[in-house]
Amino acid sequence: MTLQQIRYALAVQEELSFVNAAEKCHVSQPSLSVQIKNLELEIGMLIFDRSRSSQVHVTPSGANLLNRFRSIMTDLQQAIDEAKSLLNSPHGTLKVGIIPTICPYIMPHLLKYKNRFFPQLSIEINEDTTDNLLKLINSGQLDCGILSTPSKTPKNLIEKLLYYEPFVLYASTDHPLLEKEKVSSHDLAKFEVSMLDETHCMRDQVLAACKIKSKDKKIKQSKLISGSLQTLISIVDETQSFSLIPSLAAEILHFKHPKSGIRKIVSPTPERKVSLIYNKSYARKTLLQALSQCVTTGLSDLLQAHKSSSATTVLYPDKKRFET
Repeated sequence: MTLQQIRYALAVQEELSFVNAAEKCHVSQPSLSVQIKNLELEIGMLIFDRSRSSQVHVTPSGANLLNRFRSIMTDLQQAIDEAKSLLNSPHGTLKVGIIPTICPYIMPHLLKYKNRFFPQLSIEINEDTTDNLLKLINSGQLDCGILSTPSKTPKNLIEKLLYYEPFVLYASTDHPLLEKEKVSSHDLAKFEVSMLDETHCMRDQVLAACKIKSKDKKIKQSKLISGSLQTLISIVDETQSFSLIPSLAAEILHFKHPKSGIRKIVSPTPERKVSLIYNKSYARKTLLQALSQCVTTGLSDLLQAHKSSSATTVLYPDKKRFET
């Protein structure tokens, strides 16, 4: 049994495809298949069921073995990280998941700082929904995630606060809300709001800011948009509507989306808590520290409501707010 065989087996588990796993491992599909077959012969059991359909299935006994393999690889990486911690600059690859309403707006600042101060740190980005990213972090397929801190997560995940990001109003050019220089939460409740659908965690934050309860009949008057934040902005432009968008998104609105449609919201100013989420068993803490530094330093000049904390807390799934 070799480490290479274990890596190949874990890749197949993640991809559920020998072809995709081979591409991920930069090896030919026949070579990968032979290595896994040799592994199965050595241990005397099937890890993968290839007979039921075109998609590969993990056998029950194979799932237990692969969980042990993943734990072994985590321990191995911890030993490597401890050795590299003696170096001045973090080395290695960090697999980071970021939700779509954060990713395109944070990446230019994050990468600019990383390339300047941590050139030997490689970052692989996976852009996906909060629920999917939490599953990948919990299973060890991602090292960490940058998320608008969710209210329900597995207990073994750790939260490190990165910053608070205020929301601003974005409205169509002829919308009555633009008659004011600053808009209150009370003003928002008077009009129909456009927002992203249930797959986006930002929806709940918009509902709260507009004083709409999830079971309120008024939610039926709202427009639910299935798509990206950029799609939402485009729809607001073409309808007499408004939405709330994160401050970072407002900073880089395309020229077709006039910044004259932006207003600050007061009494109170809605904001979202953005955190670094990782598994408490994750070993390469030096890489997480470097990533956190890239984010907070890269954004410190842009976010007026910027706050940061070195404290970490275990997330509790049954509480709306996390313990600090």
